[in-house]
Amino acid sequence: LQALFARLQAGGRRFVDPNELVKVLQLDADVQQDGHEFMKLLLGLLERALGASQDGGARALVPNLFHGLHAYRTQCLSCGRPSDRSRRAVEMAELELNVQGFETLEDSLHDWCAKEKLDGDNAFYCENCASKQPATRGAELYAAPAALCVQLKRFVFDLQTLSRKKVTSAISFPLELDLADWITPVPGDMNEGDARRATVACEEAKALAAVAIG
Repeated sequence: LQALFARLQAGGRRFVDPNELVKVLQLDADVQQDGHEFMKLLLGLLERALGASQDGGARALVPNLFHGLHAYRTQCLSCGRPSDRSRRAVEMAELELNVQGFETLEDSLHDWCAKEKLDGDNAFYCENCASKQPATRGAELYAAPAALCVQLKRFVFDLQTLSRKKVTSAISFPLELDLADWITPVPGDMNEGDARRATVACEEAKALAAVAIG
């Protein structure tokens, strides 16, 4: 990638051949791929390449910069106990946010974190109560990466045409985004190892952000 940009900037031609990068990323040149897919391939390549380094800092560069921790948490409203799966945090390298119905990135972020109530026919089976109970379910962000990648979901399923359609409405976003409003404190019932990872990830993200700003 560095060589490609060097040829673009310093080369005398108006175009360059990207085949070397295509081969390294194992891209199928006959298949259309968007920027989101390219980013995932590029970060995966960097992580694999740096993973062979003897330098611990180099091996952790991509996770420290681009990975955060989150969970989809389902919690019983009767006894307060979360599902077993909710006790595990999952690494994330991006946030997938809806565009349709939102004018700003912040509004879409609030929607991503919003809690859904499960009751009636959609009630949650609580193992602690041994029965179906009303519950809440939603995403919780425990540690944000220093560099946040956001994928805007511009395709939705149209129930009238039974096909996908593209959402072309504009959505505004700030040049700087403080994710403190969307960070959730790690619950006390979270898996101990995941809770420790979230704490460390938060501190590393703050340190990296401070270096970048400074």
